[in-house]
Amino acid sequence: MDEKRLDRFERYFELLQQQLLEIHDQVTSLQGDITSMQGDITSMQGDITSMKGDITSMQGDITSMKGATGSMQADIASMKGDISDLKTEQRALRVEMNERFESVHDQLRTLTLRAQMVEGRLDDGLFIVKRLDERMAAVEKSVLDLAARVDHVGDDIRQRFRVVTERLTSIEKRDAA
Repeated sequence: MDEKRLDRFERYFELLQQQLLEIHDQVTSLQGDITSMQGDITSMQGDITSMKGDITSMQGDITSMKGATGSMQADIASMKGDISDLKTEQRALRVEMNERFESVHDQLRTLTLRAQMVEGRLDDGLFIVKRLDERMAAVEKSVLDLAARVDHVGDDIRQRFRVVTERLTSIEKRDAA
């Protein structure tokens, strides 16, 4: 009775040990996946940092343009004080400057809209990348499941061939005797 119990305990502990090894393999696989995803995230963060630098550069250019328009306004004010006798020419310059300001304003508005479009596209790209990561994880899981099934079928086939070989050997020995 005690030997039967010991055998049962041994089989139970072997089963537990096998399950622990399988769990360990799964944890190792998950750690690899996490490391890969962390690398992807780091790469995306680098891309975002680069884009932030580009946006900062654009903002600097816009600030420079605003400074240039401020300088133009000061020049116009100076002209008004210094050249009061040339009012007709001043009116022509004023019309010209207004057109330039409108053009600069239109260009600034266009740049702002482009920056907003780029930001929207980046958000869409990040969403697509996230979906691709999810799909890759599902594909990897499916491949791992398929590999496990193939391994299981291979083990079953090997076991069946062993039994067939043993039976053939015993039949050959019986026929030989």
